[in-house]
Amino acid sequence: MAKPSAEPAAYDESVFLNCPFTPDYAGLMRAYVFAVMYCGLRPRCARENDNGGEIRFDKLLRIIRTCRWSIHDLSFTQLDAASGLARFNMPFELGLFLAAQRYDRRQRDKECVIFEKTAHETKRCLSDISGQDPRVHDMSADLVVREVRDWLRTARGEILPGPDAVSERFSLFENDYPVICKALGLSPDAAAFVDLCEVVRGWIAENG
Repeated sequence: MAKPSAEPAAYDESVFLNCPFTPDYAGLMRAYVFAVMYCGLRPRCARENDNGGEIRFDKLLRIIRTCRWSIHDLSFTQLDAASGLARFNMPFELGLFLAAQRYDRRQRDKECVIFEKTAHETKRCLSDISGQDPRVHDMSADLVVREVRDWLRTARGEILPGPDAVSERFSLFENDYPVICKALGLSPDAAAFVDLCEVVRGWIAENG
């Protein structure tokens, strides 16, 4: 296991996370962040800073440009209870990543993994994704950790702890997480992305 760094990551060490930020997905977000950092890489997302002077589209382009790797969770397909409309942020950001990979010669080494809740679910609402092979997480944080580890092991070709070992460490982290949040005055399911990354980084540094 590589030591997770607090310093700005290089292109080859950065993973763009395109995932829901709602409280009911907080457990999966922790799983994505933990798996990426336990494998020695740095998670990035649009919520890593809050510069009100930067247009969100420009921020997405900037972050995607600096990430070789990307994780896209397209499982958020239900309608919003208040508006009755679907949210298209995740498919939109996947499209930006794939476009960067294809239209910029300097970005053609980009690789990504796509997740969905159940098999073939995404194809029913996003037919253009046909030909891709999304991984299924069934809303299980443990499956997320294992699948992200296996993807990075194959994509990067580096030796990593096995999926059982990473899953076990994540389970221990989840047990400690509420206590850590309470000590820091954070809400476990509503912690800011930067706070979550700091908590995960500190836990890995102390517990390995």
